[in-house]
Amino acid sequence: MSENLPNCEKSDTLTLNIQQSGIYLNASVLPTNPKADTDDKHSLAGIFRNKQLNLSGKVGRSILCNIPRPQNDPLNSVTIQMQLVDKGNMTVN
Repeated sequence: MSENLPNCEKSDTLTLNIQQSGIYLNASVLPTNPKADTDDKHSLAGIFRNKQLNLSGKVGRSILCNIPRPQNDPLNSVTIQMQLVDKGNMTVN
């Protein structure tokens, strides 16, 4: 995910936290650094159907680019698609 970020001088590993209820998904993208400024979660919503997971929503640039959170953190639209290949294995697009 951090490979296609525009205008980021640096990026770091991100954690995708997914909660599932039936076919419906709620997720948040968080920095793996536990000391990062993450007062609020940036929500993604989606669906899991026919071995395809689709998430979309908005995530703050400070999370995506691993920078200190400014007072007016601009939100970027994010779309994540994953395909279940084998039981327990997914590929990410």
